[in-house]
Amino acid sequence: MTEAIKALYCFDFDGTLVSPVHDYQSDPVFFEWLKKTDASPEKVWVINTGRDFPYLLEGLEQAKFPVLPRFVICRERDIYELNEHGEYEPHQDWNEQCEYHINCTIREGAALIKRFKAFLKTNTKAEWLEFPGDPAGVKASSDEEMDEIIEWVDQQMHLVPALDYQRNSIWMRFGDHRYQKGSSLKHVASLLNVSPAQTLVAGDGDNDLSLFDSSVAHHIVAPANANYQVQQAVAKKEGYLAKARFALGTLEGVLATLDNE
Repeated sequence: MTEAIKALYCFDFDGTLVSPVHDYQSDPVFFEWLKKTDASPEKVWVINTGRDFPYLLEGLEQAKFPVLPRFVICRERDIYELNEHGEYEPHQDWNEQCEYHINCTIREGAALIKRFKAFLKTNTKAEWLEFPGDPAGVKASSDEEMDEIIEWVDQQMHLVPALDYQRNSIWMRFGDHRYQKGSSLKHVASLLNVSPAQTLVAGDGDNDLSLFDSSVAHHIVAPANANYQVQQAVAKKEGYLAKARFALGTLEGVLATLDNE
């Protein structure tokens, strides 16, 4: 009989588990906790990232993670699960549903996106990005420029209610309001029959904010390097803002919250 899951840990990757200022490495103390957690049949850990799937696998290898998460959520929405052979399999129904709805919403917002592209060309140095599965994205030249871009977008979003965006530093992509890190994790939790009271989330950037909803997780952690918006959101939710940065800060929060119960 499969044991009931008693704890679900969901971590952002860049800035939360690996450090961009230390060649995208993690920390051996965090790895020791991770190995013990991974060995417990009552605990599941997840990486929830804006990276696409190949780029995440590259990052896990670069940082030399000693174990792999049971689930990975890529591009804030695509779900993959580790099988008994140590290989990831996509949750095809969910992933195809996400892509279908996102493409429909992008088409619905075509007129707004056309005006947005004109705004970028005239007023910014930002680069417009189109990839398979990501038909509408932007890379700004700086965080400050992205702030200005987001300000313009926020003033227009009411014109297409289904349209949403995910921002991570100088990167942004349009999508459907139903799909972000929070909704994707809720889907994984439903598969595992895990409640928000049993769920911990940790993140450091704007695209992590949807994880902090009480319908997703009751245990909220941010490392000390989290941006201002995340720190404010964690404080508002009475979550745990760590004193340490990156993986050690994430571990500090885990030990002070869900693992302390």
